This record gives sequence, structure tokens and C-alpha cells, in this order.
Amino acid sequence: MNTKQSLLDYRYLRMARIWAENSYCRRRQVGALVVKDKMIISDGYNGTPSGFENICEDESGTTFPYVLHAEANATSGIGIDASQIGKTIYECLCSGLPATEAITKTVVDGLDLLPSHIDLAGADLELLERSEREYILRSVLAPVLDRYDYILIDCSPSLGLITVNALVAADSVLIPVQCEYFALEGISKLLNTIRIVRQRLNAQLDIEGFLMTMYDSRTRLNNQIYEEVKSHFKGLVFETVIQRNVKLGEAPSHGLPALLYDADSRGAINHLQLAAELINKNK
Repeated sequence: MNTKQSLLDYRYLRMARIWAENSYCRRRQVGALVVKDKMIISDGYNGTPSGFENICEDESGTTFPYVLHAEANATSGIGIDASQIGKTIYECLCSGLPATEAITKTVVDGLDLLPSHIDLAGADLELLERSEREYILRSVLAPVLDRYDYILIDCSPSLGLITVNALVAADSVLIPVQCEYFALEGISKLLNTIRIVRQRLNAQLDIEGFLMTMYDSRTRLNNQIYEEVKSHFKGLVFETVIQRNVKLGEAPSHGLPALLYDADSRGAINHLQLAAELINKNK
């Protein structure tokens, strides 16, 4: 076998192993790369869909049937078929496509989406050699800032170049924290990244607050973690808590946000409370 090709294959395998670390699955963490002509054209890892708890197996170790590659959940959850999406944020970042050509309407009046795609996972490597690479997303969003009251940038649970781009483009950071100890481990790393971004790239970046999610007041562990976070970060913790609610898990499978799927559900009410708190905080 060609020695150079063998080295490339080995590097791709190493990258796939790194992507596998993003998976919450305990029985088996799987990462995958699709490579064509020495270019990464797709990648991903196994996990649960958006809105589901990050648990992939039952008590016996059997994988739940809904576990899949989860990159398309954010788009399917607001009534958009991911398979029908044309242009995405990937083309905006890597090919210079204007954001206006990728933005699409959703089933919610006043809510537009700049969709993502699994290809975005490989953008870190593609942007690595670009000059001013940390500012690319800011430049992409600049022409559309005046169109919206709020622009929410949803980031993957990693601290790569795409996340740094999001922090540079953002005015503030809202940090969701699941009420479990594994979630606490990443907070210090994220805060360190925010500190570095403030020092070097975006001095105006603020922490909007910590949002406790997957909360169940009946469990001692959840209450303990909630009190620990609130004690440590004090006024930075939102009063609103996103409680565990089955409707939040069901809504994406129906292609609807929770507010349209069941506006009276606890999960929908929690999100309305969060929106009101966020708006009042920024008056």
C-alpha cells in the first residue's frame, strides 16, 4: 500500500476517534468520516436526537432505537426537512455564500433559520489556514443583523474553531447546564475559552447566564447540582429552569417546536418563562 496514503488513512482514523468522543453513548462511541479525493465531505457521531435526554442505552445496556446521528435535529424540529435543505451555514463559512441566500423561513412566523448540515463538522479543518479565521461567522452575519431582534447561534458541545467563531460573533453567551455531574465538567473549560476570547478577540463578550436544564425536583442529585451552580455563579443563573418533560422529546418527531406541539406543556411554559426573563434582562 502507498505509504503516503496509509499515513492519510491513519490520520482520518484518528480524527474519527476524536469525533467519537462527542458521543454520550456508553456502550460504544462511534465517529465517522466520509472522504473523497482526500477531502472530508461528511462526518458525525452516534447520539440521541435533539430534545431527548443524552442517554443512549437502557439499564441492560441495550441501545435505544432512536439513537442516531443528531446533526439534523435542530432543523427538523421546526418543520424543515433536513434532506430538502439547499444552502447552509457551511457554504457561507467555507465558500463565501451570502447569508441571505441560505436563510429560510420556518413554520413559526418571525422565526427564520440559517440551517446547518453534517458537513459543518469538517469546517474546522477547512478554515484552519484562512486568515482572520476567527472572524468569518461575524462577517457572514453582519449584513443581516438589522433584520432581527435576536440571533441565536446554536453550538455543538465542543470548543473548536466553529465555536470560537460563534463566541467572536456573539454579544453574549447563554450556557445550558444539564443537572448532572458530567455536564459540570465542561463548564470550567468553556469559561476558560470565553476568557481567552475576551482577551484576544471579542472584548465585549458577556455571559448572559447559566440555564439549568433536564431538571427534576424529585431527585436529590438534580437539586444538589442546581444549588451548587447557583451558589457558585449566583446572579448569573437564570431563575427559569427547564424541567424534564416528555413533550419536549416528542415535539421534534412531529416536526414542531414545543410551543406549537403543546403550548400548555411544562416544557413549553418553561421556555416562555425563559424568553420573558431574557427580554426583561436586556431592556
